[in-house]
Amino acid sequence: MFKFKNIKYKLQFYFQMIGMIPMLMFGTYDYYTSKDTIISQSKQRVTSLREVRKKQIEDYINQSKEEVIYFAKNRFFIDAAKDLILAYNNYNPDSTERALISGEVQYYYENNFMNRLSEVDRKELTISKYIPRTNPQTQALQYHYIVNQGESKLSKNDYFNVHEKYFPLMKEAMDRFKYYDIFIMDNDGNITFTVAKEPDYATNVKDKMISNTNIAKIYEEFKNKADADYVAIYDYEAYLASAYEPAIFIASNFYDNGRKIGTLIIQLSVDDINALMTGDGKWKEDGLGQSGETFIVGKDSLMRTESRSFLEEPKSFYEYLETSGKSASLIDEIKYYKTCIMSMPVKSVAVKKAMQGLSGEEVITDYRGLSALASYSPVDIADLKWNIVSKIDEDELLEPVKVVRYRAIIAQFIVFILISLIANFVASSISKPMFKLSAASQEVSKGNLDVKTDIKTGDEIEDLSNAFNKMVSDVKNEKNSLQLVMTELESGKSELEKQATILSKLNQDAEIQKIQVEAKNRELETVLTTVNAQKSEMERQAFKINQSFEETQSLVKQLDEEKNFIVNQNREFEANSKVLMNLAKSKNVQQGNFETSLREIAQKTSLSLDITQVGIWELNETYDALKSLAVFNKENMKFMESTTLYQKDFPIYFQSILSGDPINAQFAETDLNTSEFAEVYLKPNNIKSMFDVPYFIDGIVRGVICCEHKYIHKEFGLIETNFTKSAADILTIAYKSFQRKEAEVRIKEQSEVIEEKNRDIIASINYAKRIQAALLPTDEHIKSLIPNHFIYYKPKDIISGDFYWIDYVDNKIIIVIADCTGHGVPGAFMTMIGDNQLDQIIREKKITSPDLILTVLHHGVAQSLKQNENDIKDGMDVGIVVIDHKTKKMSYAGAMNPLYYVQNNTFFEIKADKRPIGGRTEGADKVSFTKHEIDISTPTTFYICTDGYQDQFGGPDKRKYMVKRMKEMLFAGSNQPILTQKQLIADSMKDWMGYENPQVDDMIVFGATV
Repeated sequence: MFKFKNIKYKLQFYFQMIGMIPMLMFGTYDYYTSKDTIISQSKQRVTSLREVRKKQIEDYINQSKEEVIYFAKNRFFIDAAKDLILAYNNYNPDSTERALISGEVQYYYENNFMNRLSEVDRKELTISKYIPRTNPQTQALQYHYIVNQGESKLSKNDYFNVHEKYFPLMKEAMDRFKYYDIFIMDNDGNITFTVAKEPDYATNVKDKMISNTNIAKIYEEFKNKADADYVAIYDYEAYLASAYEPAIFIASNFYDNGRKIGTLIIQLSVDDINALMTGDGKWKEDGLGQSGETFIVGKDSLMRTESRSFLEEPKSFYEYLETSGKSASLIDEIKYYKTCIMSMPVKSVAVKKAMQGLSGEEVITDYRGLSALASYSPVDIADLKWNIVSKIDEDELLEPVKVVRYRAIIAQFIVFILISLIANFVASSISKPMFKLSAASQEVSKGNLDVKTDIKTGDEIEDLSNAFNKMVSDVKNEKNSLQLVMTELESGKSELEKQATILSKLNQDAEIQKIQVEAKNRELETVLTTVNAQKSEMERQAFKINQSFEETQSLVKQLDEEKNFIVNQNREFEANSKVLMNLAKSKNVQQGNFETSLREIAQKTSLSLDITQVGIWELNETYDALKSLAVFNKENMKFMESTTLYQKDFPIYFQSILSGDPINAQFAETDLNTSEFAEVYLKPNNIKSMFDVPYFIDGIVRGVICCEHKYIHKEFGLIETNFTKSAADILTIAYKSFQRKEAEVRIKEQSEVIEEKNRDIIASINYAKRIQAALLPTDEHIKSLIPNHFIYYKPKDIISGDFYWIDYVDNKIIIVIADCTGHGVPGAFMTMIGDNQLDQIIREKKITSPDLILTVLHHGVAQSLKQNENDIKDGMDVGIVVIDHKTKKMSYAGAMNPLYYVQNNTFFEIKADKRPIGGRTEGADKVSFTKHEIDISTPTTFYICTDGYQDQFGGPDKRKYMVKRMKEMLFAGSNQPILTQKQLIADSMKDWMGYENPQVDDMIVFGATV
């Protein structure tokens, strides 16, 4: 694969690969397993929140529809519609009034209304085109109620009187149900009444102000509807009359004795819908972290609720849009209108699937261009093609995994450095002496026989070095010997030449010289024999060198074989890791299909490893028996029948399993842990080896994965060990998913039961609300007694623990304001007791002095609740005012509830007795209350209230409103018209509570001028 010119680098490279590849594989596996687990858990979280928000918005819209149907059938609303429609159509301002109002209305539109539009709309509008001109009464009514806010000098007629009669209760209904506006439209498309008094008031559907809006569509759809129960909702539109604020309408027809008299239209508050989806801004408390949100998208792919990023960090939100390639015109539009509603398009995969009627979860690219986990579903509301999406940024979800990954990378880097150092040391210790031998061999090949290697390794390389040194020394000695012989041969040759000369000159000595030559020849033969012997020795030394070289080659070959083994093992690791990752991601494992998961784990383990049979066994609760859940045999490719093993038969094996350690029995018949099976199972089935791994659930051994091999005594190594342990971990995950699935089923069943009970309870409470409302005096009755009055009445829950009682008895007007212990259902029960007692005390017994009323009421409540016989301490705080116009006196007595009044621009307070009505007290028969009298011969404005208003939390520091602030507010508004005072009280509390402070108690503030 790789070519290295240096054995040191070759050895170092392969040592590093041996160390790093397994570590990288398992690090990668852990990373993706952790990532999948977090994604799976997060899917459940965002889906749960999606379903909660979906249920809330469906309930809100459906409840609003029910309310509209209820109001359309309510006698009060029907009478109001009849009277207002009749008065509207009969109203015809004279020419003098028309001349007065025309210029004023046009000025209002071109200045006030145009200024308001310029804050949100950059379009070049010819506003004069939008001034209503269809009906003569339109501009007159807009002049009176919009331009001059009800304070104009126009002559009062039937419409003004009817409006004054019905407006307060309509306004109260709008505030109580948190609507944006209430409309009454006649059969000709005239808007005869609205509460909010925006420029759509008193117009006709032909007027340009509303001719192209949903109001006109309502008229067209409802003008021929004969079904009294028909109700329709109209999706958001940028509504001009509300300065292009998004508007959503619900409508139903009014019928009286089977005759359609008009249409009721409710404009819902966008803020309420937005608050539902945003959880009142409490995203973190809802489990959505730093980036999660839930929003609604319409069929036009535009948002119906605000983006969390836009609300919290608009600057970052705009940067996201720019980065994701959104157009500059879209970004400018959102900045200009200061809202994403009906401006921000969302065309993600999640929204598209929800529009197709699908529900699910997946990772998407959201409208900001960021990767996010989204849960989506269509919203089940007739007439609205809405889709809901809950999402959270993927970067936030995977933050824990990133931390683990960064730590793993650091650890891997440190380990890599250590492995490199160790590999360098080992490679150097092997290659350095071999380099010395190689260099010495090259010197010898050049003829340098003075070379000597000094290698002290204590192994075969040192032996090779010593043999090399001896060989070189022997070759050098032989060379020296040969040189001596050659010298002698040269000398002999010279001598022979001299002898030949002598022989040529002296023939007589020829025989002697011949003998000498033969002697020399024999001596030469001896020398040649010695040279041949030296040559053989040199050949033997060369053989030794060749043999050492072959040993070196064998070592290199062995290293190559080890390298191939490691490569093959890595391939097997990779294949097994892929199988394990697929198992962990299996739908059966993730969805809690436990039995199917077991069979899948057993089969995949057997097929992936060299194992004959794999079984998954479960311990019973007493740990004395093991039952097979899934046993797969690879020989016949099928699952075996279930069987049970008992501890009494195999005590040693059970003891080993319960210890939690794996059993690796290469020789199963003789292994201490498995020999108990030899006769009854191993020998009959030819099982030679076993490898058993316990699996844990909640930290407790719950069973074992048993691997068996036939025919050979298999040694279960690292691959089998890691695979089986990972399979045991996946088995634990499957069981956890199974537990979660069962819990979800139980939770769903319990939720359905709870929802059904809640519906029954709410229905009962709503019925109780009607009963309680019937007990309270009507506004017409109160107005006939005290024309100049207001009642700010705001229950905390559907029904209230506060109530008021007002009547005319014995030529006196008696006003009772009471705050019963508790609120909701318990408080409502107390209000019925209090109302019944007051009827008896005042109407039947004719007791009209406020102090005596309180005294008798105290005993009556105590007697009704039998408080002298039990520990019930419930009661009520009460303030009573009695007005006697004949004597010009107003008397007051209070149990905890004080009286405030203003005379001659001076604010007065009369404190109540610090004693509640009811409750077990010592000396109950001596209880009495203080009576105070006030001269009302001069105009007097007075107020009685319960403590709910002053105890409400809010403001920047989330503190109570407090009595001091309330008194200052009452005094500041005391010179205003009485209905304006009520509006000031309502607005002050709305501002104080703000967006996120819930109401803590019922509230009543009664005010009147006498």
